[in-house]
Amino acid sequence: MPISHDQCAPYLSTTLLKTEKAPAPKVSMLRQAIVAQIRKGSGTSRAAPVQRKIHKVAPSDFKHGAVDVAWIHYSEIRPPAWYLGNDLKEERHHVVFLAQKSGLVALTFSDSAFRASIITEVRKRRAAPFDGFKVLTAKQINDAFVGDRVRTLWLSGAHRRTATKADSKILTGIELEAALNPLEDQSYYFSSVRSTVDGATLAADAGSSVSLVRILETPESGLAPAKIGARSSGGSRLSSMPRRKRSGRGLSVSYYEIVVGQAVKNLRYLDRSHISEKLVSNKDKQIGSAVWRNGKRQKDRKEILKILSKAGANMSKTVCVFQPSARRSEVEAIGKRITDGDLKRSDVRRLQQLDALLLAARAECLGLGANFQVIGEDDTA
Repeated sequence: MPISHDQCAPYLSTTLLKTEKAPAPKVSMLRQAIVAQIRKGSGTSRAAPVQRKIHKVAPSDFKHGAVDVAWIHYSEIRPPAWYLGNDLKEERHHVVFLAQKSGLVALTFSDSAFRASIITEVRKRRAAPFDGFKVLTAKQINDAFVGDRVRTLWLSGAHRRTATKADSKILTGIELEAALNPLEDQSYYFSSVRSTVDGATLAADAGSSVSLVRILETPESGLAPAKIGARSSGGSRLSSMPRRKRSGRGLSVSYYEIVVGQAVKNLRYLDRSHISEKLVSNKDKQIGSAVWRNGKRQKDRKEILKILSKAGANMSKTVCVFQPSARRSEVEAIGKRITDGDLKRSDVRRLQQLDALLLAARAECLGLGANFQVIGEDDTA
């Protein structure tokens, strides 16, 4: 007996596509192609023990206002996952919904594994009608569905694996924007998010295709960027040096927040394989010659890459933050005021804030097996 779409409960696992060809493939054509993929994956041999059956639905495609809708009901007969024999069988029912409006198509699958195979066909663009669609980017999904109040975040680590820091974690709360630690959480990126949009709670898979490089490589501000340095077992100092900028301003905590944040976000490059890949990828750019070894500028990155290839996994590592706007004479003068008990001055409070910021960053680096060094301007020499 065929079932009706009115009997289906809501299911919130949707992939959004946009049409890339004109005229756009009809939703009925896409349905037929997905049915063909369902039948293609059915078999009775030991190598393909899953038997799939397409069930009749009424109607298989229809219009709902300005939206063209189609759907598929199919079942799989297979041995139970916990049983090694072939004499026991179980039947699982699945559904696929397709909705099309203008140049957008929404696909909903109850079977996540089959969903992945269809999205692979779309991305590889090998055959029609899959080659007429493109998966929406993570940014487009975020802009459309992630609201102002983030309720749940699934975070994955961009840092190298270590016993002192979680590979991933889940945060829940009322508004997590205020709960994120700007230092400790800098080395994570979100893979999924649940937020509140216009009074309704919405779960959006917003980061499954986010590129780690795009997240970690933020555009440089006018400040000197933080870089990762490493020391091999032979004691050679490796560091890409930023340009120096002299400044007559007073001690600035906000400047340090930027460069320290950049340093923490780049902690994944403490892994020698990650930093080698990064140095190779942009070695032909202008910054490729900005390399020093033992205080001497190198003409290219060949030597540093050679040293990294020979360095062991236990090489000592140092995160260096360069910020010339902090002058030694000023820091020492403020330190003397603190010693004398003159604690009400604004510059004293700024230095105390800076101490807290840098100590937190140092703890983060030490937790990943790296030293932490801050370099300012020595104007007393």
